[in-house]
Amino acid sequence: MSAYFEMTSDFVDRRWWPVKKPLDQAIIVFNEVERIDRDTVGNRQQSILESCALYGEIGTWPGATVVSRTLPSSRRISHNVIATATDALVAEVTQSVPRPMAVTVGGTFKERNRAKKLTKYWEAKFDEENVHDLGRQAVRDCILAGIGILRPYRDNPLDPANDTTRVERIFPGHFLIDDQSAIDVMPRECYVRRFMDRTLMMDLFPKFRGDIAVAKSPEQRYWFSPADQADIIEVIEAWHCASLDGKDDGMHVICVNNTTLYKETYTRTRFPMSFVRPVPPQRGFWGEGLVMRAAPAQFELNKLLRRVQESMHLHAIPRVFIQRQSGIVKSHMQNDVGVMVEYDGSPPVFLTPASMGSDVFQHIQTLEQWIYKEMGVSELSANSKKPIGLDSGAALRTYNDVQSRRWINLERSYEKMHTDLARELALLEKQIAESNPSHDVTYETKRGVNKTKWKDIELAEDRYKTRIYSSSALPNTPAGKLQALEDMVKVGIIDQETFIQLADMPDFESIRDLKVAPRELLEEAFEEMLEGGEYVGPEPYNNLQMGIELGSMMIQKAQREGADEQDIQKVRDWIAEAIELPKLAQRLQQQEMAAEQQAQMVDEQANMPPEPPPENAERAQIQPAANLSPMSATPTQGAVPAPYG
Repeated sequence: MSAYFEMTSDFVDRRWWPVKKPLDQAIIVFNEVERIDRDTVGNRQQSILESCALYGEIGTWPGATVVSRTLPSSRRISHNVIATATDALVAEVTQSVPRPMAVTVGGTFKERNRAKKLTKYWEAKFDEENVHDLGRQAVRDCILAGIGILRPYRDNPLDPANDTTRVERIFPGHFLIDDQSAIDVMPRECYVRRFMDRTLMMDLFPKFRGDIAVAKSPEQRYWFSPADQADIIEVIEAWHCASLDGKDDGMHVICVNNTTLYKETYTRTRFPMSFVRPVPPQRGFWGEGLVMRAAPAQFELNKLLRRVQESMHLHAIPRVFIQRQSGIVKSHMQNDVGVMVEYDGSPPVFLTPASMGSDVFQHIQTLEQWIYKEMGVSELSANSKKPIGLDSGAALRTYNDVQSRRWINLERSYEKMHTDLARELALLEKQIAESNPSHDVTYETKRGVNKTKWKDIELAEDRYKTRIYSSSALPNTPAGKLQALEDMVKVGIIDQETFIQLADMPDFESIRDLKVAPRELLEEAFEEMLEGGEYVGPEPYNNLQMGIELGSMMIQKAQREGADEQDIQKVRDWIAEAIELPKLAQRLQQQEMAAEQQAQMVDEQANMPPEPPPENAERAQIQPAANLSPMSATPTQGAVPAPYG
């Protein structure tokens, strides 16, 4: 212990990370969690509970039977405006799908290609782990509790050969931060309280079966289930951040109350989680929930609705006032048609008094509008209505854009959660690859999902930045997307082929695949060659003119990005061969045509009948042999030789 701690007599050393003995370390961790729970988090947990109760029914929560519900019971009417506004806000913020993109910092051509593959890996991993569904839950958590948490983790760190990365959502009520240590600085310790099945923990940590068998069950408080209903134990996962990135003075442990199950050095200066907050805190770590802003109005609304219900039950009933001296018999008052009732004196008076004054119902509407305003949600958006007078597509797009600006801080925090999550996943994959060099990952391409070794797409942390690009800048609805694309075609921004490619609808899928296949095939071939792949020459069925133009552009881009000259030469050879291919085809066609003509002439000559002999042939046959020279074996000039016979 340092001299400072020795001189400070009233200081209680709560540092668990330098402790060596597993039992002592676990005891300090649990004591620290209990202190934080008692001193700083108690009010927060109650606030989270009230916000969740305002959002929906918590009667089905484990252990919630001991909680006095904030909302009225099911027998009471309750117009839950907070739930409607929360759902509308979650839908608006998460309607676009943030996709992290790796951008190199002055990188080489190979680093840029690795960044592209890293981006595709994130896309595949996010789809595999349903990150966007978890993100919607995290956004709802932050609206209710002030913070939403997603955490990537290694699924099997004790067995690197079978290890992989996963993503989980952490409920804010299970996440503990010492607010006293996070007033004006980032906290260096955080804790996650978990409730795990005892048998499962024994299977995960077989070396500690004896300790896990006698580990304590969680206490029943707030939403925790009673321990006697299931064999559940309390598990604490704790982190202590390093003083500097790369320094080995951090610690990550998993504890039960009587031992430390897992311990590793932690070298990061930030927690291995990604957070989203609706309103950034003025001081401290925790954000501010939006539900508690609107809670007073919801409480008042619930009270008025209860009064209206009771008043309508007592007063809003038809009544008949009859004078005692009228002589009307009650049995004569029937609901048959044409019933005649005899009476003396004044006729009966039928009255239905008003249950409540009109100002009460006007105040109820005012409270509803107040809740929507406090939550930052338009009442029209929450009820899926469009403003009167906004009929054109351009006007609706402008209205939606203005509406979305109201949640710009939450949207940016939502996007940052995805970028932080992507970098944490890359760091975990790196850790797995260090223990298992053959560790491979999947990434998406236009042809499907491929596998590659992590070392082939890994980038140094200081060689790239993570940014967000939306899945589409076009409207989300099919009608709006088609209208926007049609406008682009009219002004000449895109052509018909690009229109089909960007439409990306099931009805156009088969047409799109046929239209864009030639270009995608060429792009994949050029990218493969520029990344060091084997040379693949052009084929006659390729769109050679498109390939020449596309290859020329990719050569210039590759030169600007510093690609290997040998790889660039492959694309040049492809272009040269593509230019000569039509000429070669033309020469071959000419040769084939000449051969066909020659063969045709031969066939015609073979099929022609023999020519008739000349007219003077008979005369030549009857002429005397004087026409032959006596001393020569050849006919004289002008003579026709007689046939041999």
